[in-house]
Amino acid sequence: MTPVLKKTLWPLLCFAAGLVCVCVCAAVFMLQGQEATFQLVSEGSRVTSSWVRAMLTSGTKPQKAQRSTQLASLDTRPPSHLPRFIIPVNDRPGIGNAVAEYNYSLRRAQEYNLTFIHTPIFCARVRDDACNELFQTASLNPTWTVPAIRNAIDKGFLREVIIEDGRNFSDVMEREQGGGIVFTLGRIHNDYVFEHTADFWARAYHRARAIELTNYESPAHLPHCQLLPANMRAPRLVHIAIHVRHGDIMRMARSHAHNQHVLRFLPNHYFIGVLRELHTMLPANLTTVTVFTDGDARSVREIVANFPGHSKILAASAADDGTESLKALAASDILIGSKSGYTQLAALLSGDSIKIVPRWWWPSYAGMANVVRADAHGKNRGELKRTFRAAWEAYVEGYEGAAPEACHGRSVKEMRKLRDAVAAFEDRNKHGAHGRRMASGRSRAS
Repeated sequence: MTPVLKKTLWPLLCFAAGLVCVCVCAAVFMLQGQEATFQLVSEGSRVTSSWVRAMLTSGTKPQKAQRSTQLASLDTRPPSHLPRFIIPVNDRPGIGNAVAEYNYSLRRAQEYNLTFIHTPIFCARVRDDACNELFQTASLNPTWTVPAIRNAIDKGFLREVIIEDGRNFSDVMEREQGGGIVFTLGRIHNDYVFEHTADFWARAYHRARAIELTNYESPAHLPHCQLLPANMRAPRLVHIAIHVRHGDIMRMARSHAHNQHVLRFLPNHYFIGVLRELHTMLPANLTTVTVFTDGDARSVREIVANFPGHSKILAASAADDGTESLKALAASDILIGSKSGYTQLAALLSGDSIKIVPRWWWPSYAGMANVVRADAHGKNRGELKRTFRAAWEAYVEGYEGAAPEACHGRSVKEMRKLRDAVAAFEDRNKHGAHGRRMASGRSRAS
């Protein structure tokens, strides 16, 4: 005969059973959390963890569940209905080259309607993953990731096609029809044309800065705008930033006397001439100049030697990874650049600010606003002035307001005051020049 439990034992048994269920559920949850953490670490680094913090603080949960659902459905869908993917290649070059490599795959994805798999962007000669932090691209596609795609290839759900030479890309696209194909590049290819991808890079960059702004925990993690040189944080001044590409260009020019790098070199008098023209259109007391160079600071000192406003020279140190300088260049009102992909990238990220760049066949500034071309030999200064005035008006009229409060950004009202001050300065110059011409004419007549 089966013994009957006393009524007083039933509550204890129910409590024990509930406790066991809670422990099991907690263990499963912890394991899932560990798996998600591993996937994030394998994807990129500290950058993705910043993205997770942003999602948690905003109350939005990252869409981790969709990933397994998508992969589980691959084997049940006919090949013709499967996506076609492309994975960008990355060989840890410099910052400009790394973005150009990524841009190559991005443009091919647009052209051939491929699903783009965002991966971290890594660069050579930078601290940890500082280059990746510029855009935080690994957090842009929570559904499809490189580990998930590789897993699908290993299981036979997807087929990989390696394109050894980018010049044959169109031929491969015609030959490889149907879905369920992952295209990867066997060699590195660059694409410095951002006409059709400029919006993507701008959105990714400013999204990364917003995450950076809301997730700093100590002075070492301050948002980039608070790490700018002090003279570039004053909202009532016009900030001019100059990028002088001398360091590696000089070294390459010396080692390859007939190399194209010799043609990329811009002497100091080019920048002096551009600054001289700006000085006739902008009041010195409302203008600051910051020179960023990868060369010796002493060799570029003459650029600002005769500039009447506030100026500062920041030379790259051995510990400098270039990303902070890039952010500062992109944050300026007026960027004076070199024949360099680094200048092009800063111009790409600077929005509607004015870019004064040397007239040359490379790099391309198509799709960017308020670009002013300057002759590398100092000719056509009248054209430079006319195009600068038009770009200045467009920049001021299109200004949309202050940056986040933590950045002490410039308000629309302050920008309008700057515009009025610059206009008044030019009017005084015009009247003064007219009076001098009249006086000169009278003296010659007498």
